[in-house]
Amino acid sequence: MVKPKEIDADQMGHVLGLLVHDLRNPAATISANVDFLQEVGLADDDSNDALQDVRLGVGELRRGLDMLHGSAAGSPATCPSRPRMEM
Repeated sequence: MVKPKEIDADQMGHVLGLLVHDLRNPAATISANVDFLQEVGLADDDSNDALQDVRLGVGELRRGLDMLHGSAAGSPATCPSRPRMEM
């Protein structure tokens, strides 16, 4: 069996940067839709509780992505960081 080629730190930083970027976009979309649903007031109390759970989950996802981005930040090949949207 052929052993896979090892990934160096620059390549790993690049891969992590791409992963973080690709996951931040859907997280921003989810956050925007949660905000919209809460602003228009179409949800009842149970739905508002569910939306708050989604908001908290997206916040946890973003914190994890920030940690991954921080891990990749030492690599010059990392994608440029984008402004972080607060929840």
